[in-house]
Amino acid sequence: MAERQAAEWAEILEPPFSADGYNGLSWTARPFSYHGGSSPVLLSSPHATNHRRDGRVKYADLFTGSIGRILNLASDCPLIYANRLADEDPNHTEGGEYKSYIRSLAEEREIRCVLDLHGASLEREFDIDLGVTDGRSLKMEQVKRIQAIFRRHGIRDVRMNDTFMASGARTVTGFCHLELGLPAVQIEIHKRYREPREAPDKFGKLLHSLQEVIRFIGDEK
Repeated sequence: MAERQAAEWAEILEPPFSADGYNGLSWTARPFSYHGGSSPVLLSSPHATNHRRDGRVKYADLFTGSIGRILNLASDCPLIYANRLADEDPNHTEGGEYKSYIRSLAEEREIRCVLDLHGASLEREFDIDLGVTDGRSLKMEQVKRIQAIFRRHGIRDVRMNDTFMASGARTVTGFCHLELGLPAVQIEIHKRYREPREAPDKFGKLLHSLQEVIRFIGDEK
């Protein structure tokens, strides 16, 4: 997929998330959606819309929803994502509908790994931060391979557990690792790589990197 094409698809797929100031689609029966795929890698975008945490509304991780949708279509990997503002924050609330659905997916189909997509703000210094709880939610050789994939595509500053460790079962990654026994990683993506309008080249590098990560994990024996 060409960089410009990836940026164009993001513009097409983002409006359901950005509706009503990123409160999303208020009429949906449940606050998340699921699209299937044949890959054993499950993608998650829990902050694709605004979300409530401890009684206050937190702003969406922009374009993490459309990034997930593009990868779902391009790599045939299953995807769960927030579709509207809800009372739970899937990456902070203990339990909740979102994690319960992931549990049901884990029971019904083979899932080899969960990639939980998040957005880091402009003030962060890293390009990518891989949160792997206490270092056990993903094998170190897998972490190093993922770092190498990003760097090969020109995304250089790829850290592990730098700022967002995804520790504890309240996070999607921690829940998958601690409660379900699934390998998982929280991928914090700097905003400069989530700007399809302003930086289509960087956005394309991100998409190509994630596609290769999905292939790598999906093909592992």
